[in-house]
Amino acid sequence: MPSPNYYNLPNIVDVTSIVGQTRKINLTTSNQSVVDNPQGSNAIYRINSIRVCNYGNSQVTAHVTAVIIDGGGISYQLVELYPVTWHGTEIILSKDTGIYLMPYDSLKVLADANSQVSMMVTFDMVGTLPSVKGSGYVVGGFNSSSQVLATVYKYAFTTESGSALDLGLIYARKSSAGYANSGVAGYTTGGENSSGTTLASIEKLAFPEDFRFLLYPATLTTGVIDASGFADSGVAGYTAGGKKAAGLAAITDVDKLVFSNETAFKLGSGLGTAVWLTASFANSGTAGYVAGGGDTEYAGSTRIQKYTFATDTMQTIMAALSSNTYGAAGFSNNGVAGYVVGVPNDLALAKAINKITFSTDTRTTLSETLATQTKYAVGFANSGTAGYVYGGQNTATGEILGNINKIVFPTDTISSADVGLTPVYYAAGFANSGVL
Repeated sequence: MPSPNYYNLPNIVDVTSIVGQTRKINLTTSNQSVVDNPQGSNAIYRINSIRVCNYGNSQVTAHVTAVIIDGGGISYQLVELYPVTWHGTEIILSKDTGIYLMPYDSLKVLADANSQVSMMVTFDMVGTLPSVKGSGYVVGGFNSSSQVLATVYKYAFTTESGSALDLGLIYARKSSAGYANSGVAGYTTGGENSSGTTLASIEKLAFPEDFRFLLYPATLTTGVIDASGFADSGVAGYTAGGKKAAGLAAITDVDKLVFSNETAFKLGSGLGTAVWLTASFANSGTAGYVAGGGDTEYAGSTRIQKYTFATDTMQTIMAALSSNTYGAAGFSNNGVAGYVVGVPNDLALAKAINKITFSTDTRTTLSETLATQTKYAVGFANSGTAGYVYGGQNTATGEILGNINKIVFPTDTISSADVGLTPVYYAAGFANSGVL
């Protein structure tokens, strides 16, 4: 791997973008990434300040270590066992002693005690910051031990490989909805925590750094589980249907999050039929689709509801899914077609892939099928290239799955692989496919 200094770096006298950022983190005794400058960012990151505070209950002096790790994996010590007295605040680095992180560089930190020290890092992303097209995300969910997860898995389209982010969700959640303002950020809405509490909160994962935020005061109108999400990228995201809590009836609510100011509100025009466990996808700039879902407890339906973005109104299109379905996965090849994957009401059809062509709103069933009968999987797409279906539950055996199915556009050929991620179901998903 060449030195990061040889990558295409911007002239900092003639830049097109300077974006200020603040990163906040509670330190642990394990190394955590605070700021990563990825390959291809075409930017340098100027670290302006690093501030630490010893907030813990233990009346002890804590010690902080910070290192810069370059693209070759070599560590360069910034501070070693820097002392922070109890209830004290220290400035490790200030603007007049600022440093630059080059592409491939990472700032990693740890302390000698857990739950004792917090850190705030301010920095500027300086350069030409293009839309980075590159990854799908699997967010939260259940694992095979029925634990509710805060984990966020990132699947890189260029390498066809995935790994867990250092920092996951702020709140562990399953049965949440997901969508993306592609090229900018992904969002996770609603869901249920490990105590069975239904959530109304919205979490944001900013691309390309994968910074996480809890939106406030923006929330869903009410806590909701088993809703689905879709987005008019660059404009707004939508959370549709679901239930206010387990055991309650499905709802018709559609909540809209405006990306420009991150305000959220319930639309006056909801779904035509109350449904939950639907598969959603969107033709960005035109319409979102809510397919299948349960009218009653796990009954499923063939209905496809279309939400026109220009008017925020819904209609049920003539095309229908090949069989009653709930708990399927959805994704789209923007401008071309949406896909509903897995029809778990019918074991004979639980591998099926339905394709809805946007230009005609007609449905076909692909001759290619999933490798395994699947429900409760998560879908995302590298628009223009391929769609992906990760995890889920084997409809026949109940096994929680950890494989990924890839549907290549436009041939719709399919392959399956185990990419080494933890088996998961009831997760949310979205993708950064660049500007749509």
